[in-house]
Amino acid sequence: SCAAGTSHDVPLTVRVHPFDLPSQRHLPLAMSWGEMLHTVYGLPGAQRPAYQEAIAADTPPEDVADPEVRRLLDIRRRTAEFLLRKRVEPDMIYRGSPPNLDEVARWIALGMTRFNVLHVTQDKDRNRRILEAVMPEIERRGLLPHAYVYGYDEVKPERFPEMREVFADIKARWPRLPIMTTAYDHSFGLDTGLKDVVDIWVPLTPKFMENLDRVPLARAEGMQVWWYTCVGPRHQIGRASCRERV
Repeated sequence: SCAAGTSHDVPLTVRVHPFDLPSQRHLPLAMSWGEMLHTVYGLPGAQRPAYQEAIAADTPPEDVADPEVRRLLDIRRRTAEFLLRKRVEPDMIYRGSPPNLDEVARWIALGMTRFNVLHVTQDKDRNRRILEAVMPEIERRGLLPHAYVYGYDEVKPERFPEMREVFADIKARWPRLPIMTTAYDHSFGLDTGLKDVVDIWVPLTPKFMENLDRVPLARAEGMQVWWYTCVGPRHQIGRASCRERV
């Protein structure tokens, strides 16, 4: 110990090893980045179709004539790059149509782990028509390891028969395309017979912990079990709509 008012110089040598966080992560992430930029930053309704068309075509902001559309596209590009630097996926789990694959490939090169091809619905013909148009290109580009489809958001057991039928239709046509759901099957398909049509189960974190003994059993059957947070965590237990999947 030192007496009051005294000081000592201590020699210190520090060796700093050069390293950086890799852009590609080991843990996959599915994130829903809502397209709310036009509301937050302001874009008149008449200009929104041009904005959406530019996104669908992956048009660079500098190639857009309208200054307001160009401004918002630049904000969108910089926001996506910021999210990727923070290891967050600029994707949408509720998308009603496939993303632009040029943009997806660029984001994967910057570290994105997964992307949603389509939010599937009970309309099997609609799901099939959309996937038939995009899946050959996804496979040709080698993007399939990063792809999945999502559906039946937080549904209860009464909709499991419908979910099985819809997912089975997709699985029969594209067996290598992973199917993800947050349906409330806390046996992860082991007790409900859904293990043959679901590849990725994503329960709320409390349900993940409550059913932790089922997780290795489900994984042993070839399924993945992730988890997600829902407007929390909070001390009290409550119900809320969810927008983030981890």
